[in-house]
Amino acid sequence: MKDAHVDRVGERSESALLGRGELQRRAVAGSFWTAAHALVAAPLAFVVNAVVARVLGPAEYGGLALLTLALGIATQLSNLGVSDATIQWGAAAAVRGARDEVARLLSKSLGFHVVVQLPLLVATVLVLARNDGFIAAVLVLSVVLPAALGSAALLITIENRTASGAKLAMLSNLIVQVGILGAALTTESPAWVWAVRALAGSLLLPLNFLLLDAWGRRAARTIALPRHMPNGFWHFAAATMAAGIAGMLVFSRSEIVALGWFSDPAVVGLFALAFGVAAQVTAPVDALMGPLAPAAAGLVSGHPGQIRAGRERAVRASAFLSGAVLAVVVPPLVAAVPLLYGAAYTEARVPLLILSATSCLQSVCGPLVAFANARRQAGKVLRITMVALVVDVVLALALIPKLDLVGALAANSGGQLTFLVLLIRLEAANERQSWLRVAASTRAWGVGLAAALVAISVSSLSSTYTAVAGVASAFSGALVYLLGVRMFRAGMTEADWQALGGALPAPMRPPIRWAAILFGARS
Repeated sequence: MKDAHVDRVGERSESALLGRGELQRRAVAGSFWTAAHALVAAPLAFVVNAVVARVLGPAEYGGLALLTLALGIATQLSNLGVSDATIQWGAAAAVRGARDEVARLLSKSLGFHVVVQLPLLVATVLVLARNDGFIAAVLVLSVVLPAALGSAALLITIENRTASGAKLAMLSNLIVQVGILGAALTTESPAWVWAVRALAGSLLLPLNFLLLDAWGRRAARTIALPRHMPNGFWHFAAATMAAGIAGMLVFSRSEIVALGWFSDPAVVGLFALAFGVAAQVTAPVDALMGPLAPAAAGLVSGHPGQIRAGRERAVRASAFLSGAVLAVVVPPLVAAVPLLYGAAYTEARVPLLILSATSCLQSVCGPLVAFANARRQAGKVLRITMVALVVDVVLALALIPKLDLVGALAANSGGQLTFLVLLIRLEAANERQSWLRVAASTRAWGVGLAAALVAISVSSLSSTYTAVAGVASAFSGALVYLLGVRMFRAGMTEADWQALGGALPAPMRPPIRWAAILFGARS
């Protein structure tokens, strides 16, 4: 009786169409807590990654990157885009209050993951484990848990309650990093580090059920065959899957495959380290954009007149934060590579700068992709991604055999720049705007890159890395970025800052007002 009462209360509370303000509040709150999680997790991951890199060395670290890439591609391919499609259709239903529709989608999604995806992943990890029984057992468990329990996390995303999920993720990340560190120090094996990383991330999935009400817990554990899906679901899922695979190859360290064919294993390790660190420094920005997908789906479904304003605000915020990371965080990190990771990784400094710039660029692309998917333009995103992938592959095969690391950097950057330009043109066509108007929202990234180059020039005045040189480079980067944002009016608007402050806890609002004044958004 108690559960039934809870269900009725929950049904009534979700029955009304969610307003634009509530969608924005949930998105910003989720972004805040997800970013808070990333800010806590990134330093820990950074330290653990430094230890792992030192323990394994460049060649073995490159092997770890290859294993990670292989499992990532297998997971994306076997998912067939079902999770992304479930989020899009589920978020649109949730904003209408159609909980029965959400429950049906979840049950069919769970059926797909258990009946279709899980056997494929089990076969994949058994092949990758190379007859090592212990590693195979760990990997099998690491794919069974997400397949069986992942619907709870999907529902949290569908209902745009990612703030609660981020709080739980803080604990999960601690377990993951401790597991990786322990595996590296005790085994010195890239295979064991890879297997433990995969398993540790799945261990706390059952706790997601504690964040759901009685209706949600029942919906997330009900299983049905994936039949009679909504119109367009499978087409969207297949296009999203293909775009995801191509995007993973464009935006991930896929160039290590060509480097493995044509270059020394140590060069693979240098590129893999630079790419991994670059991804870590932009993790807080990516986390901020994580809750945008369900919010964008709800906006497109329930408030189509506000799409342009929502997209522009999200892109401005992403570009502003990405530019700040590039200007302030990256320069001292580039200079400190030999100190942090060892002399064997000294040549990774320039790759780290370039890959950090492209990683920040990828963060800027995030909102554009979210709104394209919310419009269910997965086919167009797929075509854009395939063009970018062709550019990446052609450059990689043409340049890596001759230029090694430089060729890999050119291929990665060329693919990502192609993706951004084509994505901007798609959004301009959607909103019947000039592509220059859409691109203008991203100009803070360019300001950040210019500031980073100035800051690195300052740090290079010292032949060895010192704390003073690191502080000087960070300060100079911040100063140039601040002046550039104010001069070119490249930052967030006063309305953007107000929207951010309105969704945050009261103690966080004064710093938001001060930041708005500092960057020229208000007097």
